[in-house]
Amino acid sequence: AIWAQIEADALPSFFVDGDWGSGLGVTNFKGWKFGLKHGITDASILGVAYYKVNEETAFGNDPGQDLVQVDWSAKF
Repeated sequence: AIWAQIEADALPSFFVDGDWGSGLGVTNFKGWKFGLKHGITDASILGVAYYKVNEETAFGNDPGQDLVQVDWSAKF
């Protein structure tokens, strides 16, 4: 598990990972990333990542967003 918290305007928007927050280079968020990878074969890996992120706005906390990513990597 990975915890991340980026304060408002702590980084330029092009340095912020698009998977965190709204994906638009937004700062002022905090949240968790959970991930799992499994080798299906010697040349294939399946990975799943879950992001639970809350953005803090001037109007209070955003109810947050959940993001699930599935990755499949294969070597040829």
